[in-house]
Parts: sequence; structure tokens; C-alpha cells
Amino acid sequence: MPNPTSVQNILQCLSTLPGSPHLKEATAEDLRVLICLCVHGFALPVAKLAKLAGCSQARAKGALAFWQDIGLDETALASSPLGAPPTSDTTPTTDTPSSSTAKRPVASAKALAPREEGENATYIKTHNLGALIDECQQIMGWLFSPTEIAVVVGLSEQLQLDDTYILALMSYCAKHKKCSLKYVERMAFGLFDQHIDTPEALDDYFKKLEATTSLEGQLRKLFGMGDRAFSHNEQATFTRWICDYGYGMDVIGLAYDITVDTKQKAIVRYTDSILTHWHSEGCKTIDDVNALLEKERATRTTTPDTRRTSGKSKPTRTDTEGSFSTDDFFARALERSYGKKK
Repeated sequence: MPNPTSVQNILQCLSTLPGSPHLKEATAEDLRVLICLCVHGFALPVAKLAKLAGCSQARAKGALAFWQDIGLDETALASSPLGAPPTSDTTPTTDTPSSSTAKRPVASAKALAPREEGENATYIKTHNLGALIDECQQIMGWLFSPTEIAVVVGLSEQLQLDDTYILALMSYCAKHKKCSLKYVERMAFGLFDQHIDTPEALDDYFKKLEATTSLEGQLRKLFGMGDRAFSHNEQATFTRWICDYGYGMDVIGLAYDITVDTKQKAIVRYTDSILTHWHSEGCKTIDDVNALLEKERATRTTTPDTRRTSGKSKPTRTDTEGSFSTDDFFARALERSYGKKK
């Protein structure tokens, strides 16, 4: 628990700062930023200031603007008992509690945003969120209600998402006709839980999602999925084939054919085993796959079958839902590429 005398001294020092009547408008983030400025000075880069204060860069900039607007600059701070000359090395040697504060998933941005409209207005003003909200309204095509504004404030304040991130998310939802702040909120929390919480990570996620969506109809038809939604594992698997492996429908289709020939039905996990094998062998195109099949066919025809001479045969996998059996796989692949032996 803080020493009451120390707290009193800090409050007395704060009361001597320029613009002290406005201190009651300061948020917890504003005060954390002020403490960092007292220790390291105004020359501290915004990125480091945000890290030390445990907030986003946008919020750090907003807090800095708040203190400067009420007349607190480096000169005023230096003349205050709180002021300390900035050190030449502004990088902390150890993590402080504020710098190591991790983002935490929460249940609802709206529930944790300021409850009163007046509080929202103060937060928006002190953290320069007016332009962000205006752009969000333009993207969605209507003026937000106080409840909808509270959602934007909550995403910015509670999840500490950058303005660029929020605008990109709004644009994506509007493009796909998901024009509801509730939908935006749910999507934001889902992405947050997946650690997709930076503009760069969001952009990469959208690129992968668009690539998978472009082939979604063909994948649905191929595996007979109808109109049902992909499961989480199916979505992740299809995204891996298309985005991580870089395979088109020609390669995926060949793996599918081998799956059906071998197992007599379409099994996504079995097809995934085939494609993962091809990827691990460096195959990038259908020509690469055919070359691999040719090479492995040649290897099989020149290698003695030890199972026939050993007196005992090794058990083979019969798990229809598991990884492919090497023997079954090559037999079916060769049948497709070279025809069955007469």
C-alpha cells in the first residue's frame, strides 16, 4: 500500500503544475504517461513512452497532447518538484510493472467503456478520438448513437487497438455488408483472442482470409460441404493449403482424387496429410508433384520389398480418418499418374 505521506507529497506537487485545475479530467493513462515524462523527459520516443505507460501509441500521443494543451511542457516540468532531468539512455534496464502489463481479453468493449456520455466526450477529447469516430461513421454510412460511440471508445481504450487497426476492421466489415457495431465488436474480440492485435497482423489475416474465400466454392463442392460454415479446423486447414503452401485447385484436386481412390470417401485430414507431404518435399506446383511421384515410383521399383522376404509383414494403418499409409498412397498415386498394371 502506498505511503500516505508520499501520496500527499505527490498531490501537492501536482497542484503546482500549470493547468492543475484540469487534473481532474486526466485519465489513468494520462497519469501514467505523466509519470514516465517526469522520469524520462519529453524527448522520450512515443513508442517507448507507450510501452512504459502500458498503453497504445495513439493513447500515448493523446495523453501527451492533453498535458501540453493545459500548459505542461518540458520547461514547466523541469521547474516542478516532480521534474527530473532526462537521462541520455531512455531505455529502461528492467521492465517496470507498467511496461510489462499485458493486454487482457475482456467480455465486452461496450461494458467497459465510460458509461456516461460526458465521460465519453471527455475521453474522446483528451485522446483525440474525434477524427477516428468521424472516419468510422463515414465508412459505415451513418451517425453513431452514443452506444455505438462507446463501442469505438471501448475498442480503443480497453483493447488498446491503434486507430489504423480499428479503421481497417470497420472497412472490412462494411465491405462484406456486416454494418453493425455489435458485429465489429465481436470480430475485434475474436481476433484479439487469437493475438491478431496489430495493423500488420490484421492485414496478413485479411489477405489469407480473402485467398481462402476466393476458392471457398470449389472447396465446398470438392468435399461435399454444401452451404454449412467451415469448422475452425477446416478453415485453418484450407488456409494453410492456399496461403502457407501456395497450392491451387490443380494440386489440391490431385490430392483429393488420391484421397477418394484410397479411402473411398473425401476426408479433409487425409488430403491434408498428402499435401503436407508434398510441401515438406518442396513441391510448389503440379509439375513439382508429378516429378516427385515419378521419382518415388522409380525408387519403389528398384527397392526390394522386404516385407515379402522377411516372412512377416509389417502392419499397415487402417485408420480411415488418420494420416495416409505410405504404401496405399504411392499405389494410388502411381495408378493415377501411370495407370493400373494390366
